[in-house]
Amino acid sequence: MTPLPQILDEARRVLAAAEERGIAVRLVGGLAVRLRADDAFHPGLTRAYRDIDLVTPRGGGRDAGRLLEELGYAPNRTFNGLHGGERLLFHDEAHGRQLDVFIGVFRMCHEIPLGGRVEVDPLTIPLAELLLTKLQIVRLNEKDVRDVVAL
Repeated sequence: MTPLPQILDEARRVLAAAEERGIAVRLVGGLAVRLRADDAFHPGLTRAYRDIDLVTPRGGGRDAGRLLEELGYAPNRTFNGLHGGERLLFHDEAHGRQLDVFIGVFRMCHEIPLGGRVEVDPLTIPLAELLLTKLQIVRLNEKDVRDVVAL
């Protein structure tokens, strides 16, 4: 299988495949904001999306990794070997995109434990946690501001 060219369609494909196999993964990041806003998304907040960010509960990394390889993603074996307990990295080589999988916790500028919150909503992490992932950024850029406003 090869990832789809349109990134939002591809994110939906990954989520559907995970659901079909009973693998708990949810979207985070800008695509999660876009997906949650759906038809109410204001065109003035449109921005480019360059990667897909997912989260899975602790213990879900192995299943998520296998799924992504089946869906046509190339694992970054060095990164995954070093950080696989908390984060996995994959590449969509056909479209030059990256896919991150956060395992149990979202850690960037601050740590946001997601534990039992991953499976609360069907496609993304809950809105409160989604907002926290954006507000925890020390230096907000324009795309993050657009995401916060959209939320």
